[in-house]
Amino acid sequence: MDLIYTYSSGEDKGILKNYTLDFDTNDKKDFQITTGISNNVMEANGLWYVEGTEYGGMIDNVEVRTNSNELVYSGRNFRGILNSKIVMPPEGQPYLILTGNASELVQNLIVQYGLDSIFSVSVTQEYLTEFKVNRFDTLLDVIISIAYAVDKVVRFTVNKGIVFLKLVSRIDYSDDIQYRTNEINFDVKKSYSTVNHLVCLGQGELLERQVYHLYVNDKKEITTEQYYFNRQEVTDKYENTSAETLDDLIDEGKKRLSELINTDSFELTLSGNRYKIGDVISCFEPITGFSVTREISNMIVKIKNGSVDIDYTVGGEAVRGASTPAPDTDTYVLPIATRTTLGGIKVGKTLDIENGALNAIREVKNIISSQSFKYVQNV
Repeated sequence: MDLIYTYSSGEDKGILKNYTLDFDTNDKKDFQITTGISNNVMEANGLWYVEGTEYGGMIDNVEVRTNSNELVYSGRNFRGILNSKIVMPPEGQPYLILTGNASELVQNLIVQYGLDSIFSVSVTQEYLTEFKVNRFDTLLDVIISIAYAVDKVVRFTVNKGIVFLKLVSRIDYSDDIQYRTNEINFDVKKSYSTVNHLVCLGQGELLERQVYHLYVNDKKEITTEQYYFNRQEVTDKYENTSAETLDDLIDEGKKRLSELINTDSFELTLSGNRYKIGDVISCFEPITGFSVTREISNMIVKIKNGSVDIDYTVGGEAVRGASTPAPDTDTYVLPIATRTTLGGIKVGKTLDIENGALNAIREVKNIISSQSFKYVQNV
């Protein structure tokens, strides 16, 4: 797995040897590359990448550690670069409204913010009509939101130094695979007494204050009609005096209530290295009927001594809260992490490649609400 680095102008300069990499794909959206001081070959503001993956970014910082004779390059990964741009509404307009081919809209935004020397968007056929962009979202958030608006996720792949973005359908492994206890060990925790009545408080004082009530029914749908009463009613309040309108208060209140009702978690181990951010996995326990479905939201990649170690996080944070559960089921899909914490979960697995065979190694982690799974490959 060659780590290619460029001049600050963007042209390829060479291949880095003898390094370790810590790469946080979608949470911190950053990286750290550690090598020896004598291996000072990468330039500040230069790029690096691994062909055929989304590993790469811009070198924002160079640190010298004389006591350990180490050199540390760090900075934003490709998602982090997009995350460092804020999409402004047009002058005199409250919102940016987008209509057209979704991939072309993403490409236009990338050009508008001067990143077309790094990113290019593969053309797809999905179409948007009057898509309202959240005010002052990051460019990354807007791109992810556009993808979700057409029921897609964003794939990042480097090809000859250019990062190609493509809006693709997520792979839903829960459609084909339900991990049962006779196939794999996992722990599931389900919460039955979460907040089901949220009092949303907006602008104004006393009798003039905006007050709106949101409720949750037995299918975990957010409604305006109360379902639970007496001892089953669990009430909380949400204050947002910065909401400009009642509709804004309601939208933000729904996001907050989505966070409060999605506190389920599970821990499991999986085999395989096929998963990508946005893919869906599921587990099912037949005796209790517990079924949990989550999206992969992050990948932490570590390369050391020629081996690649990938830690996948599932659940976590979301652009727009948990989706509506399917009829007559107890499964919930959490969209890709970007902003609002939703009490995430993780899936854990380690694989070793030895003599061409994959041997599963179970990991035990003491994590309150989450765990991880890993894929290890000798390079």
